[in-house]
Amino acid sequence: MTYQKQTWQSYDENQTESENKANGGVITADRMNHIEDGIGAAEIGGALPRIYLEGDTSKMTGDVAVPLSFTYEDGKRTIVGTTNTKWQGDSSELWSKKNYKLKLYKDDTLSKKMKVQFKQSWDSNNSFNLRANYIDALQARNLVNAEIFRQLTVNRKSEIPVVNVADGTESPLAATFHESYAFLNYVDHVQSLTGKPAFIAFDVQANSDYVGTVTYQVEQKNNPWQKWGTVTITDGGKAHFFGSVDAVESGYTNADSDFQLALQSGTAPTGLTFSDFIVAAGKTELPYRPKPNNAIFPLYSAQAQGQVQGFPVEVFINGADNGLYTLNTEKNKQLFNMDDDNPLNIAVETDDESFTVGHLTTDTAKLDGSDFGLIVPDDVTDDIKSRFNSFLKFVNSSSDDDFKSGAFDKIDINAAIDILLWADLAIINDASCKSLIYITYNGYYWIPILYDMDSAEGLTWKGTFNGYYNMTAEIGLNKLMSRIKAAFPDKVEARWVQLRQTTFSEDNLVSQFRKFINQISPDTYANDWSLWTTPATDVNTFDYLQDILIRRVKFLDSVYSA
Repeated sequence: MTYQKQTWQSYDENQTESENKANGGVITADRMNHIEDGIGAAEIGGALPRIYLEGDTSKMTGDVAVPLSFTYEDGKRTIVGTTNTKWQGDSSELWSKKNYKLKLYKDDTLSKKMKVQFKQSWDSNNSFNLRANYIDALQARNLVNAEIFRQLTVNRKSEIPVVNVADGTESPLAATFHESYAFLNYVDHVQSLTGKPAFIAFDVQANSDYVGTVTYQVEQKNNPWQKWGTVTITDGGKAHFFGSVDAVESGYTNADSDFQLALQSGTAPTGLTFSDFIVAAGKTELPYRPKPNNAIFPLYSAQAQGQVQGFPVEVFINGADNGLYTLNTEKNKQLFNMDDDNPLNIAVETDDESFTVGHLTTDTAKLDGSDFGLIVPDDVTDDIKSRFNSFLKFVNSSSDDDFKSGAFDKIDINAAIDILLWADLAIINDASCKSLIYITYNGYYWIPILYDMDSAEGLTWKGTFNGYYNMTAEIGLNKLMSRIKAAFPDKVEARWVQLRQTTFSEDNLVSQFRKFINQISPDTYANDWSLWTTPATDVNTFDYLQDILIRRVKFLDSVYSA
């Protein structure tokens, strides 16, 4: 039974007894029993949270939002406000049961945002999606598949390049301030520099109250200073320094201090921040880029590591039962833990409806929504285009040797391997194109992420079924994925073997779906199916999901564990 909120009013002497009963002016046995049934269902935990929307929806479209009153009730709290509401999704707009994009406000003029924390582990936000999940009778695939990919992200090894002077990658940084000097000590692999020329680079950022000259030098213990430049830093300015020196044998026994960069500001360097200290063998300048030590960690700090979260709710629009939905977090800067004021925080989604260049088979993108589009920030700049096009060109046009040698320096290859494996296992449609997002926190190192995974586990975008456990998944059409599979087969197979003991175990896969589906009572499912022409309710069952997951994962053992 789905409980519908009762509305009461004073008895109207000008209306008939029947009219007063219909309008809530008379207490009837049917209404009171309905209330008792609702109380009983709530007390035994059978009721889901409810969302009530009221207002004129006649002009609402995917492009036109309309203000509606918003009420959320979960038995413990009631949240009331206004939502600026429009349809959400692409293909989902074709269905009679719509998705809705909600932007919550405290007032009906939409001037004061209402940020809500629906779950303790969620961030407060005012933007959410009400997902109808029309094609999935179980309402489970999108959120459960996102949760499983979140698990992959958390237990994934990050192979960001680390120090190895011999092949020209980065050094760690230890900063110690002494009066007017800041010493950036090169700690590891010191001896490998001895007797060789070295390239050194770093950044310096001045605070708003600092204007002065910075002299930067290379020092070796028991070896004369080797000065290579003086630069004036303006108020709030930033500069990138680079140069080469000869690192001669010093004879000093303490390797931790054997080689260091000294930065002399002339005054105590409290107004300066030094970062991205790079030391490499050889006199050739390294291609400049921000040090990728922060290239991936902001993703780990995001609410769900870049994946949507949600929970089932029942929705009523203008008093009419609209059935079962999920209230989901939205695809925005908060999802990825990004700062839209930071020009290096970029999130790109695939908008290619033709499923061609969206497979990363191009060197350039317009980023105008015809091929790719921005999630973060709002507006495209030439710099953003240049950075994303550099990523595209490397994926699409680099030689096999260059791809193999440079991929880990530019792309989170382990994230891509997880996408390759999970999209193959779950048979995620659109995973080769429209369900992929590419993000970067430093403008250089790109992390692929999966999004919108409802058309999966045998389900098509129409809610019908398109194959069996041994079918070929679409993910191989994506050029990045196909190149990774060809260049790093050992890593792909090793990750599969590892995941089969953890996230990809039959028990974990099935348990994640069981846990979600058991939140929803059979009566609630039946009520939703009676309201809409939900596809494949007789086939799209938990038993089917369980069967295809177990068969699929065992089938892929023969593919990835050969």
